[in-house]
Amino acid sequence: MLSSARKLKPMAGPAKSKYFGIQPYIDQSVVRIQRYFGNAKENDALVIGVFGEWGAGKSTLLSAVAERFPNKPVAQQGTVDLRGAYPTQTITVEFNPWRFEREQHLLVPLLKTASKVLNEYVAARLNDVEQGLDPAQKSWQFWKKKTDDRPIHWLANRAVTLANCAIALTKMIKLKVAIAGLGEVELNPADGLKAAQEQVDRGNKGLEKLKEKSTAEFESLYYDIHNELRKVTRGNLEDDQKLNFLFLVDDIDRCLPDKAVEMLEAIKLFLDIPGCAFVLALDDEVVERGIAHRYRDYLDLTDRAAESIAYSLKPERYEEYRNRYSSARLAPITGHEYLEKIVQLPFRLPRWSKEEMRDFLRETFPEMFPKPALATTPEAAPNKAPRPSSQASTKPDWLLELFVQAVPPVPRKIVRAVELLKFMREIAAVRVTSRTLDAYTLAQIVLLQLFAPQSFRFLRRERREAWLTLGRRIDELRKAPAVATGKANPSYAAPSFFNWWQDRCNEEKAKTSSPYIERVEEPFIAELRHATNDRSGFDPRNLFLIDHTEKVDEQLDVYFTLFESPRVVSDPMSRRLEPYSVTPREPSAFISQLLGSSRDEWLNAINREEGLREAKLDSTTFAQLLIDIQMKKFEVNTDWLEITLPIFSFDQTCRLYQNTGLIGKLAEKAGIATKGNA
Repeated sequence: MLSSARKLKPMAGPAKSKYFGIQPYIDQSVVRIQRYFGNAKENDALVIGVFGEWGAGKSTLLSAVAERFPNKPVAQQGTVDLRGAYPTQTITVEFNPWRFEREQHLLVPLLKTASKVLNEYVAARLNDVEQGLDPAQKSWQFWKKKTDDRPIHWLANRAVTLANCAIALTKMIKLKVAIAGLGEVELNPADGLKAAQEQVDRGNKGLEKLKEKSTAEFESLYYDIHNELRKVTRGNLEDDQKLNFLFLVDDIDRCLPDKAVEMLEAIKLFLDIPGCAFVLALDDEVVERGIAHRYRDYLDLTDRAAESIAYSLKPERYEEYRNRYSSARLAPITGHEYLEKIVQLPFRLPRWSKEEMRDFLRETFPEMFPKPALATTPEAAPNKAPRPSSQASTKPDWLLELFVQAVPPVPRKIVRAVELLKFMREIAAVRVTSRTLDAYTLAQIVLLQLFAPQSFRFLRRERREAWLTLGRRIDELRKAPAVATGKANPSYAAPSFFNWWQDRCNEEKAKTSSPYIERVEEPFIAELRHATNDRSGFDPRNLFLIDHTEKVDEQLDVYFTLFESPRVVSDPMSRRLEPYSVTPREPSAFISQLLGSSRDEWLNAINREEGLREAKLDSTTFAQLLIDIQMKKFEVNTDWLEITLPIFSFDQTCRLYQNTGLIGKLAEKAGIATKGNA
């Protein structure tokens, strides 16, 4: 369970949230798309690029744009009859290329998806018209007979044209298939065209059936596909009906880099036609990797190939080549330049500010992050907004500040962190019954496991006390005076913090032989350096609230076992020689660490010995411990006893007091005269 001061009730699901931080981007994207569709002089497609890391809100923005362009008919002005004309229609097509990544050419599933949406749109419009007819006229045969007379017929014809384009691409493009025993072979899917034709026929049931086309006709359509697709959106020159397509393409950054580039190329080569608007959600770094992969031959020339090229040059050009090209092989185009040629309107979704993050957490998860209480004093003016009460403002909301300080300000990461913490709190309340868990420490370990799994695994392997050491080093740096040279100490959040920490380790190693620094502390410094370079911006150091009073629970073992199977401790009664004792794996290292200079070392020495807390220290190791205490003149104090007494038997405790004279020292410190010195 959680400590009573911080225990929370079971949480409800997240409340319905607003479009935090991205509402202006949604509104302006819609305005730009509407302006494009309303401009009759546009001859090219509109491509909007929404850039951002995973979880930044790109999919949310696409969904919001789709809500503003629903697939519903816009009737001609002044026409209320469902059988009236529809001069201009906009079809919204949501496409996820990641689901079709194994297709050789992503343009095929893109067009098939558009064809499917258009067919459904036409069928819905036909149903609207049929519902508006008299009961005696609702038979399908009547509608089929009169369909050529209806203004909506132009939509059906263009649906057929779009389906033909998709079939032409399917027929002309060869597919690569991996076959067991044969490897990768190329197949022409012409044999599957009959099934594809039947599928299109079923989708257009009740309309004019597609005409049987020969291979030559499909080839002609394939090589003129750009003009055919233009007919879908703008028809013939004499047509005044316009069909717009709004493609919302999501998860491009989930595709392999070369597939992401292929998706962009398909848009530029085949669908750069009037009436097509694209909103692409992607991480531009993926495109840059795709460009590097596409032009890898320019970047990965072997020395032999470079030498052969240089050898063919004239002697006076040889050295110029070596200096300019051989040593600096650049791609013909960069990812940024590539996107510049395709995307007309690129913008990046920003990370949230701290205030936006606080608003989101309080609005979305009110039970975990309650809003500050508002003052309701009777003397308050009725026309002024209430203010937070002084009592509420003085109480720090440590959990809210921990999330704002430590969790990367990305919507998906924030939601995952809150949901995981809620989940683990409930697990802890059921699974841990032997003691009370601290909510602050649990939140730290949960966020560390989520955002820095490598660091979490490092600590889990019998080095959990390194987490306490990190907190101690941060606190030590905050309280440390400037060095003798007058140079100020670095901030705990600065990269130079690790250099400062390493210097402190070197100083302490010169004074003591404790293995804790080399085995635990220094490797953890290297692990933290790596964790702070993570692309998400997560830094484990930010999990320590230096401006609050919260302290980390020193008994970390139970927090880490929430993420793994509980440790199985053998029954001490089953031991033959010393049924109640445990011998450390490395007695000398154990004693050296137990006599170290910090509580973290003492805890680590005990916790890494399996079963030592449930049993007692063996007599041989204890005897050597007493000798080392006297030889090293180790000061046995109350802090050390607080941690070590549970591993000593009653007899060992008595011998410890007797050999160290601890009782007399404590009495003297307390001003109490003992029998020996009265």
